[in-house]
Amino acid sequence: TKPHPRVLLQLAGDIKTFTEGTDPKSSEIAAIRKNIEEADKIVFLGYAFHDLNMRLISPDTLHPDQLSITTYYGTAKGISDSDCHIIQDTLSKFKQSDTGSININNKLDCAGLFKEYWRSLSLKNV
Repeated sequence: TKPHPRVLLQLAGDIKTFTEGTDPKSSEIAAIRKNIEEADKIVFLGYAFHDLNMRLISPDTLHPDQLSITTYYGTAKGISDSDCHIIQDTLSKFKQSDTGSININNKLDCAGLFKEYWRSLSLKNV
């Protein structure tokens, strides 16, 4: 079935251009940053860790009284070992995390990451 033109107009209103979608003052970006600040575990799948994406999710400020441990997991297929270390350093500054809690792996695809870390990612460990 074809969508009704009225539905298409509503959907078109929600489309954002690249620059509209990257405004750090937008409510969506603020919500993403807040969720990242509050998360215990974060999983990056196919994220590529581009500089612009990293800046968008990076917290504006660190609140020392609200610091908590976050464990990061992520696929980095095709990214060199050296660049994986840079990504780990960048993530460690998000919440002043220990790089030991940052698991960015350039040898795993999405399925491999879940197979490798299934116990760590289990909701029973929350």
